[in-house]
Amino acid sequence: GWTVYRHCARRTMPAFVVILDEATRQALRTMRALAEAGVSLIPIPVRIDLGDGPPLIITEQTVIAAPQALHHAASELRDIVAERTGATLGLTSTTPEATAAITLAVSPRPAAASGSYTLTVADQGATVTGADAAGAFYGAMTLAQLIHDVAGAVTAPACSIDDAPAFRERIVQYDIARG
Repeated sequence: GWTVYRHCARRTMPAFVVILDEATRQALRTMRALAEAGVSLIPIPVRIDLGDGPPLIITEQTVIAAPQALHHAASELRDIVAERTGATLGLTSTTPEATAAITLAVSPRPAAASGSYTLTVADQGATVTGADAAGAFYGAMTLAQLIHDVAGAVTAPACSIDDAPAFRERIVQYDIARG
């Protein structure tokens, strides 16, 4: 900063001003709340409400219930959870009554945006409802980010998330020149 101004006193310097609108302020509040809860999500959902209730505790009896059309999303979720926490989740096409379950489904009503989803996590289980199969997959990947091992207990915080893609294509750009 100061050295640049001292040596470039006669040249004009570009300046950037960041103006925070209400949506940006809300996103910053959400990111702070997530960080305080020890949760890291990429991308930040459109809406997230962190619940005050007890977290979902994942045990060896917890299963992922998904129809055959969502088997890929369920398998990816199972594999990510196993890789990150060591917990092995079963897969089923029907929701069991007696155990906590993670349920993946596609909404029977048409949604506004392809790829959108809702995710609800409570102590009894988690439900991901996508507008389509892509939405259910994105919701399952968000849930995978929420699940973590804390002092030997595999948990997901109680929350409610609504998300939809901001753009038609979801991509990640990695600039290898900048590391």
